[in-house]
Amino acid sequence: TIKPQSSVYGDDVIVKNDMFEVSGVIEGDDLKISLATDNAARYAGKYDIVGEWNNSNYNVTFVGGEKAYEITAKSIVVEIENKASFYGEKDVALSAIPKCELVYNDSLDSLGIKLVREEGKNAGTYAITLDSWTNKNYTITAENANYTVKRLTLRAIVANATSVYDDALANLTFTIEGSFAEGEN
Repeated sequence: TIKPQSSVYGDDVIVKNDMFEVSGVIEGDDLKISLATDNAARYAGKYDIVGEWNNSNYNVTFVGGEKAYEITAKSIVVEIENKASFYGEKDVALSAIPKCELVYNDSLDSLGIKLVREEGKNAGTYAITLDSWTNKNYTITAENANYTVKRLTLRAIVANATSVYDDALANLTFTIEGSFAEGEN
């Protein structure tokens, strides 16, 4: 009977030849058993282990090798980057950086990371979190970040005005320096 074995995505796939139990063999006989898995065993998932023997005195039937080798997902951490924009501007793109090297020339894009930011358009601070990822060769946890919506800076300049005592007050006027958010004034 073949015993289950495993490795982590990115590690060498090594099938140990001592991971089986044998019954019905005469004491002292060596079946010269070797175990192997599919050469394509590279990605997270389960693979068959097959056995061979080299002893013409026995017919060997291997049991339990179906899906007996598992490559588990590699655990990684990504750091979500803090982002900011001004009130009324479109949000800037959210991004994250892996805190370790990826394997097999995988890239950040190949992880299929989806980040989301807490709802809100008014000036303030909103959480950015990891929503999901598509690459099943990794389990991903994230160091969350913040999205800051900054206040717009406006300056009201009041025009000088004078009035004579007992006359009606002069109309007061002002101008605004700076830019309003689109659709506001």
